[in-house]
Amino acid sequence: MVIVGCEEEVIAVVAQREEEEDELKEEIEKK
Repeated sequence: MVIVGCEEEVIAVVAQREEEEDELKEEIEKK
């Protein structure tokens, strides 16, 4: 894991991952 000094960057990455997971879940539910 890469440790980022700025917490805001970490939060942004986590939020982006959560959004991607939500999109995947929506795609699975559609099928």
